[in-house]
Amino acid sequence: MRPLPCLFVVNVCVLLSARCQLPADIGNQCKKYATAWFFDTNVGACSRFWYGGCGGNANRFRTEYECFQTCGNQRKSRLHTNYPNVVEKTPPTSFMFLISVSFCPPDSCVLPQDQGSCDNYTMMWFFDAAQKECARFWYGGCGGNKNRFLTQEECQSLCGTKIR
Repeated sequence: MRPLPCLFVVNVCVLLSARCQLPADIGNQCKKYATAWFFDTNVGACSRFWYGGCGGNANRFRTEYECFQTCGNQRKSRLHTNYPNVVEKTPPTSFMFLISVSFCPPDSCVLPQDQGSCDNYTMMWFFDAAQKECARFWYGGCGGNKNRFLTQEECQSLCGTKIR
C-alpha cells in the first residue's frame, strides 16, 4: 500500500500589538546612553540596544523580562487546513509570523486493519487510509499491527481526521 500524502498544514499566526511592531529607536542623546530592550520582529525576540535618554518610541523596555511579558507572550491562533496559503482575514499588519508545518502520518497509519489471532474481542480504533478517517473494529486481543488505538482521539491525534 502506498504511504498517505501529508494531510495537514498547521499555520501559526502570532498577533502582536502595534507597540511591539515599532522599530528600535535610540531616541535623542540627552543623558548618558543606557541599555534598553525592544521587541525585534526580525528575530521574534527581545533584543538589547543603546537608548539616548529622550524621545524614542513605545517599543522600549527597561528589562528583557518586561519586553518579553509585553511582546513575547502574544496570543497565538492555530488554523488547521489542507491549504497552506489560507489565512484568516485579519489586517496584514497584525501578523508577524506565519509558520507552516507539514504533518505526515506515521507508517502505522497506512497499515490495514488487523483483528489479530485470539478470540478475546475488544472494541478498538484503526485509521482507514482509504476513507481517511478513524473507524472502529473488533480486536482479538493478541497479534495484529500498530494501526490499533484505544480511543478515537488517540487515532485522530496520530493519524489525522477525515478530510472533507
